[in-house]
Amino acid sequence: MRSRGAKVTDMIILVISAIEGIQNQTREVMELIKQYNIPVIIALNKTDRDDADPESVVFDLINWGFEIDELDGPVPSARIAAVSGLGFDELEDKIVTMAENMKLYEDFECPAQCFVVETEISDKTGMLTACIVVKKGVLRVEDDFVCGTSQGKIRYMINDHGERITEAHPGTSVTVGGFKDTPDVGLLMNVVRS
Repeated sequence: MRSRGAKVTDMIILVISAIEGIQNQTREVMELIKQYNIPVIIALNKTDRDDADPESVVFDLINWGFEIDELDGPVPSARIAAVSGLGFDELEDKIVTMAENMKLYEDFECPAQCFVVETEISDKTGMLTACIVVKKGVLRVEDDFVCGTSQGKIRYMINDHGERITEAHPGTSVTVGGFKDTPDVGLLMNVVRS
């Protein structure tokens, strides 16, 4: 799942606890960042706690080849505290700056393109559903699409809050129903005229 997500993301915000340090899941993501050369911003979390040791985490990051900007390295970083909101303004500024530098502007007028992240049979409806991420354009209910050898029409979309929606914009993850056949995970789904 992490590998699939890494293939469709534009950048990664890697949150690392300044208390627990680099864990196994963090190492997996760091390997994917290197493998796919994904732009990353490091967010050191829980830095406001007495038992935090962010310097130890910074040293471990250097050993992994992630030289952060607070040490004049190329990798943007921010020290944050999720509970209090400390450092979130700095983190947001770094996200916006990176997005602008990468020219992450999407065309909302083109036919939608989406990546299939996972598929399953819905327990509620017995219908084949797919979790997708919209890459370009605006995906709408009733759009016809092709995805590899699979095709269909978007019958419904459910957002990450479990709400039915009628359209999804770039960067949005939704669960959709309407596939006639099971698509392969990782494929690009393209909206077509018919």
